[in-house]
Amino acid sequence: MHETDNFIIHTGSIIQEYLKAHNVSQKDAAKLMGTTTKHLSNIIRGKSALTTEMAIALENAIPDVPASYWINYEGRYQEYKAKCPTYKKIPADKLALYKKRFRFKDVFKGTDLSDLEMAGKMLAILDIESFEDFLPSCQTQAAFLRDKGEDEAVEIWIRLCLSEIDGQNPHDLADFDIDAIEDWLPTLRDLSLNSDTRQSLEDCRYVLNQMGIRLVFHESLPGSGVRGASLMHGNAPAILYSGRFKTHDQVWFTIAHELGHIRNGDIEGGALVAFEDTYDEDSDRESTANAFARKLFLTDEEYSIIQSEIAKTNDGELVSTILRLAAKHKVHPGILSGRLARDGNVTYPQVSRLRS
Repeated sequence: MHETDNFIIHTGSIIQEYLKAHNVSQKDAAKLMGTTTKHLSNIIRGKSALTTEMAIALENAIPDVPASYWINYEGRYQEYKAKCPTYKKIPADKLALYKKRFRFKDVFKGTDLSDLEMAGKMLAILDIESFEDFLPSCQTQAAFLRDKGEDEAVEIWIRLCLSEIDGQNPHDLADFDIDAIEDWLPTLRDLSLNSDTRQSLEDCRYVLNQMGIRLVFHESLPGSGVRGASLMHGNAPAILYSGRFKTHDQVWFTIAHELGHIRNGDIEGGALVAFEDTYDEDSDRESTANAFARKLFLTDEEYSIIQSEIAKTNDGELVSTILRLAAKHKVHPGILSGRLARDGNVTYPQVSRLRS
């Protein structure tokens, strides 16, 4: 089942299958094994070898599989890897194509790795044995706010984000409770008022963790076009954002949009609805997430009142009026300006200094 004459999958993949079959989460398994969730995740993702000590500890999580099974299999897998490192067999002409297609230089910038070494690390990031096996698998489990983009760049970006999540402290995460989201929305709205975007996002991360939701940033890769994404990682939803657009309103709208996907039920049964080949901002799912994001900062009634007043404001008083209305309705002036500009009530140049 797990091996053929030509290929043996890494031990972690089998461990993950058994944990799922026994309905044991990675978090619970790590506790039973006396290790960290991050270390177990690294084993499951093939980033760390399964030691004899961990194989014995694994019996506590999966009692009906003896440690000897894992030890023997790990030995065969390591032997296979030593004899057959796939990336070293890539012909030079194909390596050049893969280097460009999978953006080695962007991902590994600042390193002294050879092209072959970058190929090996990229295969590990994508969790595949050959570039011919590439499928945008994470994209079938994620909801996106994106401006089209290349499947390869998007997939790599998501997996780099997930590796960032694995490095976060698992002890600060509550159990996910979708009903808790509504209770925390007023707090998120208050946090968005902080013009120090970096600090406001750190505070936002803490609040999302109280809901059982991860938040992670990873710089956008050229070619990805991704602003944000949401997906399940282990037992917890995760919101990923790229900072592709760096203004306060754009960053906060991206996070609110992805929270909308989670709150609106796009995550069900541990996976999100299928990724569509062409991003459609007017689709029902995206429109509903956008509506959720807008209402996080302003109710429809509040926004209607503001629009009416802006319509009567001359250009010379526009900025001061927006500042006054933002203070009155307790919304960040950049967020209000961005929404008014998107809806055509003002132009972006008119409010550029409020959005920076």
